[in-house]
Amino acid sequence: MLHPSVWRRLVLLATPLALAVLEVFHPQPDSVAEGVEQGGWFLWFHMIQLLLTGLIALAVYLLTDGLAGPTVRVSRWATAVFAVFFSAYDAAAGIATGFVLQGAQELSPEEQTAVYETAIDMPGLSLIFVLSIVGTAAWVVAVIAAALALRRAGASRGPFVLLILAGVFLLGGHPFPWGTLAFGCFFVAAAWLEFAPARRAGQPSRELNGRSRRRTDLAGGCGPRMKQVRNRCPDPIDGRTLDPEVVTMVMVESNRSHISTALALGTVFRDAWVSGDLSRLAQLLAPDCLYSSTSGPTPGTEYRGRPAVLAAFAERLRDRDDHTRFGPVHPAGDDMALIEWCEYDDAGDVLTRGCDILEFRGRQVVRKDAFRKVRT
Repeated sequence: MLHPSVWRRLVLLATPLALAVLEVFHPQPDSVAEGVEQGGWFLWFHMIQLLLTGLIALAVYLLTDGLAGPTVRVSRWATAVFAVFFSAYDAAAGIATGFVLQGAQELSPEEQTAVYETAIDMPGLSLIFVLSIVGTAAWVVAVIAAALALRRAGASRGPFVLLILAGVFLLGGHPFPWGTLAFGCFFVAAAWLEFAPARRAGQPSRELNGRSRRRTDLAGGCGPRMKQVRNRCPDPIDGRTLDPEVVTMVMVESNRSHISTALALGTVFRDAWVSGDLSRLAQLLAPDCLYSSTSGPTPGTEYRGRPAVLAAFAERLRDRDDHTRFGPVHPAGDDMALIEWCEYDDAGDVLTRGCDILEFRGRQVVRKDAFRKVRT
């Protein structure tokens, strides 16, 4: 059985790519004889497109899976409207037309002309026209709202622009070239979001600019008031700071290094968190990662997918103060590590002791699960 992440990528990437290619072959007859001759393909084309319409609606939903907020809700409601109305339009204007044209192949030329003109020449204010307008408008709203939600969650400008284009291009109709451009842009944007980090390495987070400079101390981002309690929390491992290049070295040349993979990745993650480096955290997160915070209704709050997790990280880093100090990283094999941390009050007394459990897949974090003990 395929892993859920594989199914997710099949829907998210294969569906828009298949639609982009399919629309190149959309029948566009120039005459009665050509239209009647293409009746069979007209029928099968729109049956295939009907199936892909449901899948592309699911792909739009998956774009914002794990996110929350008004734009996400707008996107999901619009996606549902698109799925219903565009499918109805496809069935009425595509499948039914193809069925009628295919059946006209045995008729006389005069009868074929009458059937063709009835099937192809759609009245301006017909029910089919309304289905087309509502379905297409819902697509535009769904995709642009998803783009806004992803941008707010930390997605880069590239996929944001491509998703907006994916919405706008379909206003020109789904046959080639506009349909191919729309679904092609969607495919590129989805692939960008799945396989590229949300920010380039070294590009500072705007939300954290100005704060991260105060938090570069490896021992936990503690401010001046915390220096006096420096020894009350476990010391970090050997005062060592590891960069992503070290992680690569450990992965590629593990036999030559005394640092385990989990220790290297955990230390890089901890240092990126301490310094507020959201761009490096984005590089370390898997596209299908899960973050479970220490409080919430489940218990805790779960964030699924890189954009949702990055948005939660950004909010957490924005709101933190200088009363938290991180301790050592404890590896557990090559796919898991535990990071200790403590929170203090103004007097330097421990308020909370906690730990983060990191689970790795390859060189990426697939799960961050936070736990804490609170003084009462």
